[in-house]
Amino acid sequence: MQDLITVITNNGVAVAVLVYFIYRDNKFMGTLQTTLQTLIDTVDALKDTINNTTVKEN
Repeated sequence: MQDLITVITNNGVAVAVLVYFIYRDNKFMGTLQTTLQTLIDTVDALKDTINNTTVKEN
């Protein structure tokens, strides 16, 4: 009986740690995706500004 309790306890901790890391990675990836999309939008806006300035000068 003690062995069964030990196995459940050990596996419970492993599962809890695994769930924590999965949650943390998903949250981090969502933040990273938002940041990268903002960066892409900013670069696109800068490219448009540069292209419009170049067209006006010519």
